[in-house]
Amino acid sequence: IIDEWSNAWDAPMPYSVYFSAGTAYPGDIGIAFHEGSPAVMSHGCIHLNHDDAVAFFNTLQVGDYVDVVA
Repeated sequence: IIDEWSNAWDAPMPYSVYFSAGTAYPGDIGIAFHEGSPAVMSHGCIHLNHDDAVAFFNTLQVGDYVDVVA
């Protein structure tokens, strides 16, 4: 979702690519990669620099596997 908005956190989530389904909690639609400062802690999503967020958005397809390694 190129112009996603988090209602829960009242914050933009540009270039969102969801890789984890949400829960039964109202408004929880999952976890995403999206543009945001990597220096700022998120509420569960993964912040990426603009160019990286655009690359993920333009490259990942539904059904692609994603490994998140800390």
